[in-house]
Amino acid sequence: MELIIVVTTADYDLWKVNWNEKTINGVKVKCKEFKDGNKVLLLCQARVIKEQKIREETTKQVIKVIECFQGVDIYIAAHKEYVDWSEIRNKVQGERLKGYKDFSHDKSDSVYEVLRNLIIHDNSESYQKLKEILIKLPMVNKLSNLKYRIIFLFLPIDIDAQGLIEVGNTAQYWNGENPYTDDMLEDLWKRARELANDVKQVVNEVKEGASDTGKEKICQAWNKMASLLPNTDKPPEKVTQIFRDLKQTEPVDLEELRCHWTQFHNWLVDLCKAMDELRDVVEKVEGRR
Repeated sequence: MELIIVVTTADYDLWKVNWNEKTINGVKVKCKEFKDGNKVLLLCQARVIKEQKIREETTKQVIKVIECFQGVDIYIAAHKEYVDWSEIRNKVQGERLKGYKDFSHDKSDSVYEVLRNLIIHDNSESYQKLKEILIKLPMVNKLSNLKYRIIFLFLPIDIDAQGLIEVGNTAQYWNGENPYTDDMLEDLWKRARELANDVKQVVNEVKEGASDTGKEKICQAWNKMASLLPNTDKPPEKVTQIFRDLKQTEPVDLEELRCHWTQFHNWLVDLCKAMDELRDVVEKVEGRR
């Protein structure tokens, strides 16, 4: 089953369509159900006194509706600036969020044109076309996926360093099965560099269709990330020094280990933040906020 959620405003023709009205989890919607069980739900922007609260409250309404459709693939088209996509991504678990995009209520907007054909003119063929448009912006999803794959490469190091500091005894912590070797570090860094190159490919693809200002912002965000994950044969010293500590068979200097872990942990946090910033810039350039 699939669900397309369309967020519009009371001022435009989409909301004036004569569809079935219902309340889902306290949110008023207009609904059209197709023969295969798939649905299109119309939501009107949240009505709030303070205009700056519209985005926050409308996003909450969308999430409340989604909560009632567990196990359903979700697609969302929203009036520009009325939905916080970062919050939506955080709340919709797994791979359920298949596509989403902002649109303007302007006849020159390709998304709006398809929405009018589907909702106003009741053209069922536009259902599939709308899905395809919403899916056609995979770059942010690719970057999110690559971010987690890169971070998860280094996360076990962070966990083991904290564990060793807490236990305070090398032999007791590893119990004779220390996995940290030079080969392991070499393989880990090689994989990290491969994933970083995948990120660079996404960046280059987005830059092709970006304005000069957009290209500049993307380059700045990419350079920040690349400085933390440099294209070198060996990882930064903050990675290699914690690796040396962990692979020791003799007792380690806990104060030195704690210092090295702090440096490594901060590097990992900075890398995570840099990838988040890159994803956010790409999202804005693609016009999805």
